[in-house]
Amino acid sequence: MANHIMAPSTGRNFPAKLTKQVVLCSLIAAFGGLMFGYDIGISEAQSEGGNNYCKYDNQLLQLFTSSLYLAAVVCSWAAAFCCKKFGRKRTMQMAAAFFLVGVVLNAASVNLYMLIAGRICLGAGIGFGNQAVPLFISEIAPAQYRGGLNVCFQMLITIGILIANVVNYFTSKIHPYGWRISLGGAGFPAIFLGLGSLLIVETPTSLIERGKTEEGIKALKTTRGVEDVQKSMRK
Repeated sequence: MANHIMAPSTGRNFPAKLTKQVVLCSLIAAFGGLMFGYDIGISEAQSEGGNNYCKYDNQLLQLFTSSLYLAAVVCSWAAAFCCKKFGRKRTMQMAAAFFLVGVVLNAASVNLYMLIAGRICLGAGIGFGNQAVPLFISEIAPAQYRGGLNVCFQMLITIGILIANVVNYFTSKIHPYGWRISLGGAGFPAIFLGLGSLLIVETPTSLIERGKTEEGIKALKTTRGVEDVQKSMRK
């Protein structure tokens, strides 16, 4: 039977330290939340009808907002398969790639249909990110620090919404391309997540789950900061 990483009922039976590697991995992964939060804030402002800033007098306007969430729901199912098949790290990279494609389509759009296509790609990125990031952080973090590190994801969603509203305030004064700047700004957290994911390790659980036991044990030693990891594993 394959080895599995086990979370203990108490920290006493599970020797682990809060290593720099764990903190770095968690913070980089949490930028998936910043992508989501920024897009929530941006899309709400872009669909406002109270001024001429990115105003669309078209019955398809509702799709500009809803297409993202519909795509996110559908793609979260596909992301669950990718997490298991390819790993959490690779799935986060897919999320960043989808998101960047959506950003380019939105920032360079020439009509509403192109905007909606971009929103669908953004939704795919969010679906993949929201599936992979919390799972990645939960598996990479020691049990006694897991809750605190997972809060980083939620916190960056909120920070993303705040940043989006600040950006919208200033770009609303830039005519006629301010809305392109706002939508294009979503690319920064996606780039950070994509490049940052190249620096982090895959979770031990994912490696062992995919039959890479030796790599999983090595990753467990790196993230836990201890050499004796047998207490955190069982046959």
